[in-house]
Amino acid sequence: MDEEKFNQLLGALSVPVIVLAFFPLLVIVFLIPIAIVPDPRALIGAVYATALTLSFVYFGLKMRSISTAKEVKSIR
Repeated sequence: MDEEKFNQLLGALSVPVIVLAFFPLLVIVFLIPIAIVPDPRALIGAVYATALTLSFVYFGLKMRSISTAKEVKSIR
């Protein structure tokens, strides 16, 4: 694997890893008792789940574009 593809792979993989790094903070937020009504933790959880899902969608699309770029290069 050449250096350019490796750098693209690391760049694409960094997005889900960054989102996953916030999971311990999310756990701490859910453990703290909150006296606010309505409870904002459901919204926080939904936003986190959305960010995690979109980060893996981004990773998949980036991997697909790297793969497509490799195929186009090999055809030339």
